[in-house]
Amino acid sequence: MRAVHQAWRAWVVLVGALALGACGDSGGGDVDTSDTISDVDTPDTISDVDTGDDSASDADAIEGDSASDADTSDVDTSGPTAPWFEHAVFYEVFVRSFQDSDGDGIGDLRGLIDRLDYLNDGVAGSGDDLEVDALWLMPIFTSPSYHGYDTTDYEAIDPDYGTMADFEALIAACEARGIKVVLDLVMNHTGRDHPWFLGARQNTSDPKRGWYVWRGDDPGWKQPFGSDAVWHRWNDQYYYGIFTSGMPDLNYREPAVVAEMTRIAKGWLDRGAAGFRLDAARYLVESATGGLAEQPETHAFWKSFRAELEAHAAASSLEAPYLVGEVWTSRPAVTTYYSGGTELHQAFDFDLQNAVLQTVSKAQASWLRSELGAQKAAGAPWTFEATFLGNHDLDRASFKLSPSEIRATTFLLLTLPGTPYLYYGDELAMRSVITSGDPAKRGPMAWTATAPHGFTSGTPWLAFAPESDTRNVATALADPTSLLHLTQTLVRTRKAHPALTSGELTVLSPSDARLFAMLRKTADELLLVVVNVSNEEVPATTLDLAANLASGTGTWYISPVLGAVSPPQPIEPGQVATGAAWARHEGRIWKLQRQATPSDGGSR
Repeated sequence: MRAVHQAWRAWVVLVGALALGACGDSGGGDVDTSDTISDVDTPDTISDVDTGDDSASDADAIEGDSASDADTSDVDTSGPTAPWFEHAVFYEVFVRSFQDSDGDGIGDLRGLIDRLDYLNDGVAGSGDDLEVDALWLMPIFTSPSYHGYDTTDYEAIDPDYGTMADFEALIAACEARGIKVVLDLVMNHTGRDHPWFLGARQNTSDPKRGWYVWRGDDPGWKQPFGSDAVWHRWNDQYYYGIFTSGMPDLNYREPAVVAEMTRIAKGWLDRGAAGFRLDAARYLVESATGGLAEQPETHAFWKSFRAELEAHAAASSLEAPYLVGEVWTSRPAVTTYYSGGTELHQAFDFDLQNAVLQTVSKAQASWLRSELGAQKAAGAPWTFEATFLGNHDLDRASFKLSPSEIRATTFLLLTLPGTPYLYYGDELAMRSVITSGDPAKRGPMAWTATAPHGFTSGTPWLAFAPESDTRNVATALADPTSLLHLTQTLVRTRKAHPALTSGELTVLSPSDARLFAMLRKTADELLLVVVNVSNEEVPATTLDLAANLASGTGTWYISPVLGAVSPPQPIEPGQVATGAAWARHEGRIWKLQRQATPSDGGSR
């Protein structure tokens, strides 16, 4: 058996070099790797980091005590019968910046339809598509601003983006490819040019006056996420708007507001939307004494809203709607929106996003291990977590991380539990021509190497970055080592292996602090995932999994999930050699299984 084990070590040195993630810095252009994150743009960063003993004999069991007898009470192992979003990969699209179809320099719904095959061509496991399951469209309703978060008509498509007929065509095209569409619904506030507010501010007896929050003085409240005032003067009165004076908050203590916004949401479900991304979900109701977030009435509304929409869907023979909330705060507060599975279906995990970026930028796996422990302690299941690396409110990682570092963060995102969201262009390490402000986070998508990069036949609404000559879809598709190809492969691997979507999680502690390692397990599958989170080569490592592999008859074998096709190799005794030295930011995945006799067939 010792001879077999030595042969296994020699074999894994060969196949280890073929494991995905070892493909250099492709992704478009060279970036100074010293340009790492110094201040991640999230309101709550991790202050206490586990930097304790990293000995290989210790395993931090996040979902149970071992891979063989873990507590699965909060882990979905029901496969296809689970809600669709628990097994989905989402893609966030800023329609204005995705594809222009009419030459006005502004992306639109028809342009998005033209590019759907890039996102999912409807044929699983083939082509150059990302195989995403759902789109989150940033606001597409009528608005005077480029971003759309100050709605003036919730029931009309913004003319820049097209018509209701275009929306219906998009839904049909997405359905043909198996793509669901989730709409950004800004329920907390309207734009100040909305007819409701125009009437309310002009006449104190207007029927819509009570749809907003008014008082005779300014109590001096400040934003919980900044220092700006939240009461704004109009004549001799003040109205409440937590974000800006241009976004007056709706009054959800007014039954007519509740009824109208619920009616509007039902209408979009009838038109084919699969659900809603709920902007500023924690700020819906404020108290009379200045409590601006997490009020009991806010939780009560979301529970009632979900129940109303589910009842409407059932009565209309529609699929149950999906609600994902932007609850941008610390994990304990976010978890309150789970409410035993009766409130929001999911909320975006900002703390995990921060931890992944910090782990790679600081080359310390302890950041991520610590945050995964915090997720376990908070009490909500992984099925509640909407995970992501970037979105329209955050500086693009490409301004702070090298392409190599972005490879590592992508590998982590698509192998960790939760429902992953990709932000358009991040699969290219895309940049914008400007480096600060919200437009820098939302620039046009580069499809080809030559300006205007296949986005428009006219002048784009925002100029492209110089890096677009190399960081574009065509160039990335032509390079098999690109970040785009890695993203495509990881999405397909996630779909092919239920352990990566619904498996329980056990976090390991390798002896080298630069390696993050975890086990993902269902009743039928056990995977080992290891990522070098550093910018350095890491020597070949052996993991002690004796405590994580169930005892019994038969021998445990290991085979690569991504890499060379080869017969399973035995593990002796629970010692897993991870192959050749690790290239910087390289990730690898193996399958572990016990059998009486090794069978041919390689990885699966």
